[in-house]
Amino acid sequence: MGVMSCSRLGCDNIMCYNYSPTYGYICSECLAELKSKPFVNLTVFMGTPREDVLLELERELWEQQIDKEFYKS
Repeated sequence: MGVMSCSRLGCDNIMCYNYSPTYGYICSECLAELKSKPFVNLTVFMGTPREDVLLELERELWEQQIDKEFYKS
């Protein structure tokens, strides 16, 4: 078995052992997140970034908004 990367959008994890013929490989962290969200649409889940990736993106957007408002003079 080779190095299998997670098929979820925005996830860079490798060495994934859980596989779906429909969705591809999923890492243990994404699988745990999926299990914590009962009845979520699998296609939607696989097409959205991990929560920690989303939080980082939100933080970056917030910082950009603050930097625009409070620029150095």
